[in-house]
Amino acid sequence: MKKVFAVILTPRIARSSVRIALFVGTLLNLINQIGPLLNGSDLSWVHVFLNYLVPYCVASYSAAKNEVTKSIEKSNVRRCGSHDGTVKIALATCGFL
Repeated sequence: MKKVFAVILTPRIARSSVRIALFVGTLLNLINQIGPLLNGSDLSWVHVFLNYLVPYCVASYSAAKNEVTKSIEKSNVRRCGSHDGTVKIALATCGFL
């Protein structure tokens, strides 16, 4: 889990997560706050913030978890290896297939 949180802080994942959060958060705010936006009444700023924060957290965690999983799978294939050099046999030998 520590690896995931360390990867979350990498600039590539942070930039990607911000873009996703801006897009998804804007859509969520339009859907959830359409009444106040059209009526000119007060917005719920806590909900506006959460509509951006939640997609950022989900995107960051998902991307980081994916990176860590790929890294672990690559190291397992390298560590396990295979006699004829094929990845499929190495994965089967290590119990991944």
